[in-house]
Amino acid sequence: MNATDLAALIEDPARAVGLPQPEAVRLLLELAPVQEALRVAAARSPSANGQRPEPEEWLDAAGVADRLGISLKAVYARSGLPWSPALGRTRRMAASDLDDYVRGKRR
Repeated sequence: MNATDLAALIEDPARAVGLPQPEAVRLLLELAPVQEALRVAAARSPSANGQRPEPEEWLDAAGVADRLGISLKAVYARSGLPWSPALGRTRRMAASDLDDYVRGKRR
């Protein structure tokens, strides 16, 4: 069996049992990069339109103040904002979480 017979092995995997050991090793080595690439592709989160999702926008306190049209002092005074866990002294908020928070407050 040669490399052009991979389609036959895909159709009937039981045929692989009859391969000579060197041929089986060669095919495994040939397929390993493809298998890993497929694993990576399968692990990605699909989006609704089949395109890669846009990276999340992260806001600091000044960005939240700007987006809400309030002062920085008001941002710090407001409780219940969906901040992410702090990394050191920096707190950030996903823009989508802020949008969800605002929509929830308007109901």
